[in-house]
Amino acid sequence: STSQQQLQQQQQVQQPQQLRAPDPQGPAAEAQQPPAADSQAHTKALVAVGGGQGAAAAGAQTAVSQQDQAAMDGAHSEASATVSTEEASGATGVVRPKGWDQCLHFARYVKAQQVSGVEFVRTWKSTCEPAVRSGRATARYRLMCNSMGGAVEPFAAQIDYSVEQLCDSVLALFHDVTAAAGPRR
Repeated sequence: STSQQQLQQQQQVQQPQQLRAPDPQGPAAEAQQPPAADSQAHTKALVAVGGGQGAAAAGAQTAVSQQDQAAMDGAHSEASATVSTEEASGATGVVRPKGWDQCLHFARYVKAQQVSGVEFVRTWKSTCEPAVRSGRATARYRLMCNSMGGAVEPFAAQIDYSVEQLCDSVLALFHDVTAAAGPRR
């Protein structure tokens, strides 16, 4: 429908450029990517929210040395699990979890695609399962990923769910994982 197309166009305009994985063949190739590639970029961006796991533990295609991963882990764990962001919707001064904006962006994208039911749960779990399947996830990250289905399932049957409430549920899992991990030295 026309309103869905307008919503998708608006989301594409508002989408921060760092969420899109650059195409090695250049900008012209990126413009020709099918919508599935856009979904993968959203998924990879959300996976990067996962505390010290980052894109490397998420099964990213490029190999990251253990030293690079340790440096990334240290940088992630030293950052607080929550950061203060002011919502454009008027909720100023509200402390939101790290990754809030990325989660909202992905949640809005999934909602615009009208994903629901079992596929909705699968879509959200796909943000963390590659790291678990590859064996690169820590025990805490694996626990968080296994809990993801339970966090998003209540929203799977709703047509007009709140993306803010969904992100509250999802990011609570990430916060629990990063808070339990404590500082790494």
